[in-house]
Amino acid sequence: MQAISETVGQDCAQWYVMIAFKKEKVAKDDLEAENREREKNNIKKLEFFVPMYFELKGPEEKKKRRKCPLIPNYVFIRGSLNEIYAYKQTAVYLKFHRPVAENGQRKYTTVPDRQMEDFMKVARHYEKDICYYAPGEISLIKGDKVRIIGGEFNGVEGILLCTQGKRGDRVLIEIPGVMSISTCSIAPELIEIISYSSDTRHLYNDMKAFFNTARKALFAFMRQERVSERDEIKLRGFIRRMANLQADTFNMEASLYLVQLMAYKVLREPELFDIRLQQCCDFLPRITADIKRAYYLTYLFGCTGEKDFFLQAHKITDTWLPGKVNVRQKEIMEDLQAFYSIESSYYSL
Repeated sequence: MQAISETVGQDCAQWYVMIAFKKEKVAKDDLEAENREREKNNIKKLEFFVPMYFELKGPEEKKKRRKCPLIPNYVFIRGSLNEIYAYKQTAVYLKFHRPVAENGQRKYTTVPDRQMEDFMKVARHYEKDICYYAPGEISLIKGDKVRIIGGEFNGVEGILLCTQGKRGDRVLIEIPGVMSISTCSIAPELIEIISYSSDTRHLYNDMKAFFNTARKALFAFMRQERVSERDEIKLRGFIRRMANLQADTFNMEASLYLVQLMAYKVLREPELFDIRLQQCCDFLPRITADIKRAYYLTYLFGCTGEKDFFLQAHKITDTWLPGKVNVRQKEIMEDLQAFYSIESSYYSL
């Protein structure tokens, strides 16, 4: 960190270290709201960073996942000194970090850009990779093939034998060739699903639940609304647990990739998004059933805004007779129109 004089570079953008005593989340929410207003008025946004992480808090049987400050009280804002002064008029709880007087001038603590970039990279990696699950939130059953993705047995594959505990917050895994009789107890956040057991009913239930979460989050994202922390956590958990899932059927694989595509869009993972988009496009020629194809094209359009996806989906939905559509067809038609309305507000289709 370094100090910058109050009279030096008042119009030069710097990373300023600010203090929001016990109001880090408030500061984060207020800065996000400020930037939404600035975007509406075509005003340059304020860069900011509030390092956070997730942890489980509360009594053993009532634990809830909460977002907590990684560095309590600290908020980092990049802007000119004049911009910071102006913003502080509405965020009076924000204080400069330990301003010092020297030769009749005040100096404020700043962080050089390169140092700040390195710090954010490490902090964001920590926030993304540490994924906590509340008890009962993980859907696993006996016979699922899983891989351990952390701890002493990292990388080892095994067969899930059973869940243990009042709410299934622990699982027991048999590791063939290593533990043929005894088992080891593994926390569920360290489990990645490779393939489901022969009873795949919970796979379909999981996919339906994750699709609903991804759909809700995608609409919020496209409308430039805030995606809830809970939905973001669920999507990160979905990606973490099912990134290498071996689907038994083409339809399940296609559905899995589409939900992953939606998740990568919302989570701002452009490289992974592009990979899944190409794979989803490769699947399209093999999806011939009208409802399935319209469903696929609708959410491809929602993720990309590509006119051709909209036209292909609309061509199918135009053949559906009003008053004779089922629940799924109605949802597809409504979502296609909703995506069109959102996209048309930004682009000329």
